[in-house]
Amino acid sequence: MAGPAPPILTDSRRPPCHKTTKPPLALLMAATLEIVTFRLKPGTEAGFVAANGVMTDWLARQPGFLGRHLARREDGSWMDVVRWQNLEQARAAAARIMAEIGDSEAVQAIEPASVEMNHATVALSRQARSPEARGRP
Repeated sequence: MAGPAPPILTDSRRPPCHKTTKPPLALLMAATLEIVTFRLKPGTEAGFVAANGVMTDWLARQPGFLGRHLARREDGSWMDVVRWQNLEQARAAAARIMAEIGDSEAVQAIEPASVEMNHATVALSRQARSPEARGRP
């Protein structure tokens, strides 16, 4: 019996010499989470969340953007989770972001060597019911 398929995740953990193959069309078209972890440069945390309006606005204008969650982890690092309609749109936005808003305060606050970006295909998703719907059976 074969074990579970390996996760379709890491772009950043592949060795530079690793040959990448194009994922099957079904994966390219499936909803995708982009998970970016990073640390901030010393002295930049105070205004980091407020400065992220530029990035959120830029993301919202990108084809396939569905939502974003920015979170500070217990160890002081950060996690940015962006939901895209598909992997192709996520990769296209990632390829453009530095050229288009790389000089913004939010991007400049990030320690470049700490950035790790991964993509994952959404296998299950459930939204909370609206407060109005919760009162109904």
